[in-house]
Amino acid sequence: MHELQKQFHNFIERNGLLKKEEKVLLAVSGGLDSMVMLELFQETNFGIAVAHCNFGLRGQASDEDEDFVSERMREKGIACFIKKIELQGKSIQTEARKKRYEWFTELCQKKEYQKIATAHHLSDCLETTLLNLTRGTGVKGLAGIPVENEQIIRPLLFATKKELLFFAQEKGLSWREDASNLRTDYNRNKVRLEVIPTLKEINPSLEGTFKNTHERLNLLADFLHQRAEKILEIHFNQVEKELDLSWIREHTDLLILYEILSYYGFNYVTAKEIFQARSHSGKVFETPEWKVLMDRDSLFLRKSNTYEHNEVQIDGEGTYKVGFGRSLEVQLQKLERGNNSLKNLTIKDKNIALLDSAKLTFPLRVRRWKSGDQFQPLGMQGAKKVSDLLIDLKVPVAKKEEVLVLVSGNDIAWIIGYRISDRFKIQERSEVMVKVRVDYVVLF
Repeated sequence: MHELQKQFHNFIERNGLLKKEEKVLLAVSGGLDSMVMLELFQETNFGIAVAHCNFGLRGQASDEDEDFVSERMREKGIACFIKKIELQGKSIQTEARKKRYEWFTELCQKKEYQKIATAHHLSDCLETTLLNLTRGTGVKGLAGIPVENEQIIRPLLFATKKELLFFAQEKGLSWREDASNLRTDYNRNKVRLEVIPTLKEINPSLEGTFKNTHERLNLLADFLHQRAEKILEIHFNQVEKELDLSWIREHTDLLILYEILSYYGFNYVTAKEIFQARSHSGKVFETPEWKVLMDRDSLFLRKSNTYEHNEVQIDGEGTYKVGFGRSLEVQLQKLERGNNSLKNLTIKDKNIALLDSAKLTFPLRVRRWKSGDQFQPLGMQGAKKVSDLLIDLKVPVAKKEEVLVLVSGNDIAWIIGYRISDRFKIQERSEVMVKVRVDYVVLF
C-alpha cells in the first residue's frame, strides 16, 4: 500500500470522518486534487459516487472538464452525477459555492449518501488561514478549513499539494489543468503564487510546520465550541431566547460569548461590546438579522423582523397570529352552575386567561401596550398603569417592548401572559367563559 494511502486511511479513522456502512459523494472537478481523492477512495471499502458541476465559466474548457469526468467514471464503473448550473449574481465564487453545496445536499438526500467529500488539502488550508489572517479573524478562521463541517468531510487535509502531485505521477493518473489558477488577479492565487513562496524563503518547511499548528488550532476551536454548547445547555432559555450571563467569571470568557454570538452573525468587535455592556439594561446591538437586548445579567436574542406587529382583530373562536412569535387560541365554553364552580376554574398557567363573555365586546383587539395604558389588575381595587405593573413583576426591559394586551372596547382585559383585569374575571353568575391561550411558535 502506498504511503499516502496509509495516511489517508489513518486520517479518516483518527478523525472519525466515515463509518463503515456510510456512502460518500465525491465532489470531482477533474483537477489533480479531486482525481487523487477519487483514486484513494477506490482503494477503500466505502460506497462512492461522483458529482461534477459545470458552471460554464471557462467556455469550452468547462465542457471538456465535464466530458473528462464523465468518461473516466464510465471507464471505472462509478456512478456519476453531472449538472450544468448558471450563475447570475455579482459574486460568482460565492454563488457557485452555495449552489454547488445545495445540489450536493439534494443528491445525498435522494440517493442516500451520508457524507460529501471535497478535495481540499493542507496547502489550501494554509492559503485560507493566511487570507483570513489578512482580513482579520478568530480561532476558527486561523484554523483555516475544518476537517469536518456537518455532512461535509475533507479527507485530504493531511497532505500537501506536492504530495498529491507525486502520488498522481507515480500512479499514472490523468487530470485537467485549470489555467485560471495561474492568474494573480484572484486573492487566493496571489497568496499561493507570491506570498507562500516568500514565506518559504524564511521557513522551507512551512507546510509541515503549519500542519501541527493547524491541528492545535482545530483542537482549540473544538474546545471553544464544546464549551459554548455546554453553556447554552445550562444557561440558555430556548423559549424566551434568553442567555443568562451569570457564568461569566473571567475576561477570557469573552471568547466563549463570542463563540455563541457568532452563531447569530455577530462579529468579535460587537461581542466585545456586549461583553462590556453586562448589567447595562436597555442597550441594543444588531446585525441585519438579529438583535441582542441587554437586561440586568441576561441578554435576549430576537430576530429583527419579529418586532413587526400590527393590531390584530379577534372576531370570535379560532387561532390568530398576533406577532412576536405568538398565536392566540380563543374558545367559548358554557359554564355549569353549582358549588365550587369557581375553584374548578382556577388556572395557574400564566399563558391562559379565563374571561366572562358577557363583559367582553367583540371584536376584541390585540395590540402592543402603550405608555399611559391603565387597567384594574385581578384582585385589586382601582386602576394601575401597565408600566408600573410590569416593573412590579420585574419584567426585563428587553421583553417589555414585546408585551401585548387584549382589548375589549377601550378597556384592557388581559396583559397577555401576565395578568387579567379584575373587571373581566369569571364570577358565580357568569354563563359563558372565553378561554384565551397564548402559544409561542418557533420563529428563531
